[in-house]
Amino acid sequence: MSAVFLGYDTAHGRHVAVKLLADHLATDPDAVRRFTREARLSRSLVHPSLVRGLGGGLDAASGVHFLTLEFVDGPSALTRLLRGGPLPLPAVARLAADVGAALRHLHGRSLIHRDVKPDNILLAPDGSAKLADLGLARRVRPDRPAEPDTPSAAGTPHYMPPEQVIDCDRVDPRSDLYALGATLYHLLTGVVPFDGGSQDELLRQKLGGRYPLASGVRPELPGSVDLLLGKLLDPDPAARYHTAGDFLAAVRDHLGPPAPLLPYSLADRVEPDPLSDTDPGRTHIDLPATPPSAPRPTVGLLLLAAVIAAGLAARWATPPVRPAESGAPASGQRANADSPAQTRPHG
Repeated sequence: MSAVFLGYDTAHGRHVAVKLLADHLATDPDAVRRFTREARLSRSLVHPSLVRGLGGGLDAASGVHFLTLEFVDGPSALTRLLRGGPLPLPAVARLAADVGAALRHLHGRSLIHRDVKPDNILLAPDGSAKLADLGLARRVRPDRPAEPDTPSAAGTPHYMPPEQVIDCDRVDPRSDLYALGATLYHLLTGVVPFDGGSQDELLRQKLGGRYPLASGVRPELPGSVDLLLGKLLDPDPAARYHTAGDFLAAVRDHLGPPAPLLPYSLADRVEPDPLSDTDPGRTHIDLPATPPSAPRPTVGLLLLAAVIAAGLAARWATPPVRPAESGAPASGQRANADSPAQTRPHG
């Protein structure tokens, strides 16, 4: 539905994230209404564990609908997982506490996020986690009908709970906690708990409530992690934690003391690109504190000339050396979850 760019707010002297509605949706009234609603919600919700909205509207010059958001100078949890493998348990404990606090804030305002997943959790430089993307958020109140501008059949298949697939009008805070459980499982093990090849197969797996125990996929995890995940991923909402507050009270006992995921390496802070894993245009590192004083093409040419000159000087100074072959495995490969014999039976 949209693309996100790094921008610079000249009025406040800060970098921002600028979200633009896709051109093909600019004439779709429902899409525009949902995008405008997301902008309104993101500005009205202020919490340290939520990505904050700063502004939005329709750019008169280009006719593009835009949303300006707080810039988080770090990777998504999914990027961190793909780059570095399963996350350390203390870091996941910190992430669980931060996202749980964000959900408690949302739920206290009768809002259900409906799309909690690793790609919507951003890791800030101080090691904290921030929940992003309110595009599918829905206001749910027992005394009022569901809002018409939020589609019922929406969510991300591998993380959304079964009730969100069957009848989205039934979603409540426990639905977000289920998605958070699938997210924590993925970040801890490197695989999703349910991995059916179709929506129907995924739904059958979720309703059956059987998946490889996290401690079976990653043996160093304590059994208390399985207990927490088992309660979050129960197909019956009544068997889950009832509120985000209940979940937060259990996090420390089950996951242990939290710790920030620090420090970041350069590889952690480059978003994966389907065409190139080394595109420097995607990195979030070493951003200037003020706008560049020289035009970017001039700076780029000067840097290119310096790199070429340094390369030629090194070539003339030393004889060529044949590089050693590398047998390093490719990053981003998923582990095989089929091997663990242990599964969590429903009930």
